[in-house]
Amino acid sequence: MGLFEPHHLILIILIALIVFGPGKIADLGGQLGRGIRDFKKAMHEEEPPAPATTQAAPSAEPVREIRQAEAPMAEQAAAAKEVAQSH
Repeated sequence: MGLFEPHHLILIILIALIVFGPGKIADLGGQLGRGIRDFKKAMHEEEPPAPATTQAAPSAEPVREIRQAEAPMAEQAAAAKEVAQSH
């Protein structure tokens, strides 16, 4: 006994036919098929190689920002350690 049994699926299909009509469901099926076909086509196409560029050496600015951000955390850790040792 699964979540959907065959009679459940038949009921869902009948309700969809009543609500949307056979023409709209055929259009949706065609659009879904085209979307899947385009997706598969795009997956099989090779990507062009990225142009070779020279990268400049990274600056020291991000490292300085990280160290400045770490300083308050180090102070808080030291204070927490002192409080833990005093108890």
